[in-house]
Amino acid sequence: AAPVDGTDSVRGADWIPTLLLTGAFEAAVIVAALRTRGDTRAALLGLASACGYSLTAALMKDAMARLGSDGGAVALLSSWQLYASAAAGVGALYLLQNALHAGSLVAVQPVLTLGDALISILYGVTLFAEELRTGWWLLPELAGVGLIAVGCVVLARSSLATDTLGPQPPPPPRVS
Repeated sequence: AAPVDGTDSVRGADWIPTLLLTGAFEAAVIVAALRTRGDTRAALLGLASACGYSLTAALMKDAMARLGSDGGAVALLSSWQLYASAAAGVGALYLLQNALHAGSLVAVQPVLTLGDALISILYGVTLFAEELRTGWWLLPELAGVGLIAVGCVVLARSSLATDTLGPQPPPPPRVS
């Protein structure tokens, strides 16, 4: 998508609707997950985790922009974004662990991988004013998303991912 012409930091007031909408989205997905079982729950919690990781990245980018400002390390350490990124990251990790316990890797991995990327693009466009390639470029971009989805499912279903016990040694010889 080749995002260009964005900014490194976000106006403080722009975070308010972003955080409110993100919180509402994550709450709705978590409530929906709690009403289900198995792979559906795992996928929904994986989506909530992906949203949390995307938010973590956006907050971290904004915090790091303060490091390059006139305030330097003091500006970074005094920014709320730095501490919010830590909280969002811990929350996303908690949701991911719950997702992995709720169902299979096949259910979690595609939604986590694609959700994180797509939600991060959304944050880039809305918060950091990045512009994406459109027009005929949408065809290869959508094909790429489709290939990533297929790849996630294929990898998650591989014997390396589904064999939870790993290679087993041969049984001991029987003594007669």
